Amino acid sequence: MSPEAGRLDVRRAVNFADGQIHVGDTKSRAAERTMTVPAFVLQALRRHPARQDRRRLKIGEAWQDLDLVVDRGDGVLYSPPSFSKAWERFAARSGFAGVKFHGLRHGAATLMLAAGISDAVAMRLMGHTSVKDARPIRGPRGRPAARRARPDGVGAGAGNFRSVR
Repeated sequence: MSPEAGRLDVRRAVNFADGQIHVGDTKSRAAERTMTVPAFVLQALRRHPARQDRRRLKIGEAWQDLDLVVDRGDGVLYSPPSFSKAWERFAARSGFAGVKFHGLRHGAATLMLAAGISDAVAMRLMGHTSVKDARPIRGPRGRPAARRARPDGVGAGAGNFRSVR
C-alpha cells in the first residue's frame, strides 16, 4: 500500500482452510492489481499508523509487527471467522445490521456498473478474470439491481443488492 501515491497494490491473499490462516498468492493473475484509492480513504490510511503505534506502545512485547493495515489489535491477522464476527458487530452498531462484508464488494460492482463504468474496467477493478464475473448483480434486462432508498434517506446499501447469477 502506498498512501502517498494514492494507490493500493493487491499482491497477496488471505485464506482460511482447515482451521488455519494461509497467506499466499491471489486466486488468479487478474486478482493482482493496483487500485486508485479515494481521498477520504487516503486520509484515514495516513492517520492509521499513529493509531497502530499507540496500540503497539500500550501492549508492548505482545505486539507482533506483521506490517498489516487491518489487525485484531495486537498486530496479528484476524482469522476470517473472527473478522466476520467483528464486522457484524460493527455493522450493527453503525446501522447496517445484516450487511455482510463481502456484500460491500457486490455493492461496489453494482454502483460502478450503474454509474456507467464499462464492464471491462469494472472487471479489472474487481480482479475478475472474465466480464461475466464482473456482472454478477444484474436485474431484469441486464440493468444493475438495487432496491429503493430507505425512508431515512440512506440509499441502496451494499447489503441491499441481490445476485442473479
